[in-house]
Amino acid sequence: MRAPSTRAAPFALAGLVVAAAVVLAVLGRGIATPWILIDELLHAELARTLRAGDGYSVRGHGLSVSWTYPALLAPLAWSYAWLKVLNAVVIALTAVPVYLWGRRLVGAWPAALAAALTLLLPSMLFSSTLMLENLFLPLFVTACLACALALERPTLGRQAAALELIALAAGGFIHFPRNARSFSGTTTVDPPKPPFRIEVRGPAGGHVSFAAHES
Repeated sequence: MRAPSTRAAPFALAGLVVAAAVVLAVLGRGIATPWILIDELLHAELARTLRAGDGYSVRGHGLSVSWTYPALLAPLAWSYAWLKVLNAVVIALTAVPVYLWGRRLVGAWPAALAAALTLLLPSMLFSSTLMLENLFLPLFVTACLACALALERPTLGRQAAALELIALAAGGFIHFPRNARSFSGTTTVDPPKPPFRIEVRGPAGGHVSFAAHES
């Protein structure tokens, strides 16, 4: 029996990524509103204020829980449903660096199998939530691939690319709130003073909101 051509492996990979993104997007439709509090609400609000040109802020209070993830969400911050579709596409793309890395080690079809197994990870279901893991996972795997390439041939370009990707992946977790103050070697953040309100609009005009008021 003739072995399948390795030229077809990239097309198989593309089909796997598209199929995974579609399945994840459909699964995401079953969750109508954010449920991981307060992370999802903050990410959505930061994306909305970025889209509006107000920077990293929540109702006028400077705040950032992630630099990169809200920037990714900002273009579609008008729709909770479309944000989850974007998540599905982004996290499904994790299979691409897995394939590119594996192809250098075990060949095209075993690498495609590794990519397919990656798409079966339970963490793929994060696409149904507005959590920064959706962006961190593909960035982390890509950064690992870049580090491997830099070790394989330590040119200045490869090392710079690895550092840039590491910075992008870390940018999802490193944050410096503008209303933070340092005390005894630790950093504390002053919470927004009431009245304070966070609102996330869902499909069909529905929305979830949380508000704090002075007593």
